[in-house]
Amino acid sequence: MSDTCEELQLDQECSTELSELFECKLQMLSKTLLTVENNCFGLSSRLVSAEFESKNLSAKASEAETRASQLRMQRQGSMEIEKMLREEVVRLDKQLESERLRSAFSERKLQQQLNQEMLRADQLRLLRDNALAQRDDALNELASSYADMDALQATLSDSAVYVRYLRKKVLELELEQARNLARAALNQQDLGSSQSGEAESGAFNMASIKAAIHKAVHEAGTCPEDEKRRRIKQLQLRWHPDKNPVLAELATEITKLINEATAQLD
Repeated sequence: MSDTCEELQLDQECSTELSELFECKLQMLSKTLLTVENNCFGLSSRLVSAEFESKNLSAKASEAETRASQLRMQRQGSMEIEKMLREEVVRLDKQLESERLRSAFSERKLQQQLNQEMLRADQLRLLRDNALAQRDDALNELASSYADMDALQATLSDSAVYVRYLRKKVLELELEQARNLARAALNQQDLGSSQSGEAESGAFNMASIKAAIHKAVHEAGTCPEDEKRRRIKQLQLRWHPDKNPVLAELATEITKLINEATAQLD
């Protein structure tokens, strides 16, 4: 009986221990299950997050693919643009070379035109200088003409006085000739003497005129060229036959003397 009790007691103790052990195991399992549930809930949350992230990544991947496609298209377009730009650069290089050659040709042509214009300017300058020289000569000639006109006017005044003087001399010569003719009627020898005296007197007068002409021309030759020409011209005008119609023969002889003296002076 006691053994039975002890056995029962042992059984109870074993049962109690088993119950406690089972309870402990059950608690552990409950905790483990709770942990597993928590883990499952966390995993579910993470799975949802992962799915959401996957969707986002898929969307981003799609956007990236679209962007990559756009970039490929842009790259292709850029390559075409680059090709076009290279062709344009080649064309512009050829055009630039052509323009450079054309510019060089134009520059040479312009230089030739410039040289021609400079030559033409030199020719025009020479013509201008010649025209100025001709103008100066014309002015000098005009001044000389004015001087000759003044001299001619003075000559005309002197010629009028000289004509009156010559008329007086002619009358005196006619009177002297009448006296000589009267003497010739009285004596033939006196006539010869009278004729010889008249010849000597005429020769003396022409010699005096010639000496005076040579003296005047020589004095003019000692002057400067312009003054010399003016004086000789004035002398020629004073004794020109057209200016002295009354003494045309004498004026002609004097003009010859003036020309001879001028030729000797030159």
